[in-house]
Amino acid sequence: MKKSLLALLILIVCSQSSFAQVADTSDNSKSSVNQYVGVQLNALIKQVFNSSTAIPANTANLYMLTYSVNDAKTGWGLRFGAGYNHSATANDIIYVNANNAVSTSADVLQLRLGIEKAFKLTRKWSAGVGIDGVYNYSNSSSSSNTSYFNNNFASSPSDTVIRNSTAVVSTYGGGVMCWLRYNVNRRVLVGTETSFYYTSGKSKQNLEVTQNVYNQTTGTSPLTTNSSNTNKPVSSGTFSQPVVFYILVKF
Repeated sequence: MKKSLLALLILIVCSQSSFAQVADTSDNSKSSVNQYVGVQLNALIKQVFNSSTAIPANTANLYMLTYSVNDAKTGWGLRFGAGYNHSATANDIIYVNANNAVSTSADVLQLRLGIEKAFKLTRKWSAGVGIDGVYNYSNSSSSSNTSYFNNNFASSPSDTVIRNSTAVVSTYGGGVMCWLRYNVNRRVLVGTETSFYYTSGKSKQNLEVTQNVYNQTTGTSPLTTNSSNTNKPVSSGTFSQPVVFYILVKF
């Protein structure tokens, strides 16, 4: 997924470079459009400061890669953002009367596309405002396999309870945003942004529980499976504070 997003970003940059029809190989050359490619800096800053609280590594804003193209004269332009996170864990937890093997995984994707208006504040500072359309997707799952060793909960060492759950949330929406940037030099900028997005969509959840419990009366260990499914609407209005920092390269 990360390679696909990077390839898409490179394709957009190349196509916009052809559209601009300017080489801009010297300080005196003037381009009809300004292009910016940015990467989120929070994780890097967190490592530099070596602190768990100084800079948040993960925020509500997951747009790790950003791209924008603006008309050099009017400041109007298009912007694109994409972010993807994947996490997975696996643990064996041993209790007095049970052994529990737990595994989890989660994938989170955020995309946005919008229009913006850039303003020159001073020689070093610039700002922008705009409107974005956003798409959010998350898919998480967990699985646990618990074996009980004594009679505190079940009756046989072979007693097991297996729980598998999945949750998929997909939402669409949009909102307003603004950003502030500082020109380190002619090509490199650092900046932050804030936004308010309202999204709505669907949340689908599935839970399946399989039990193999020894029955003292019958002397058997019947296998039973119960499952439940939910499909409900979800909505949220999220204000992202300006705690996300980007480094951008201007073309």
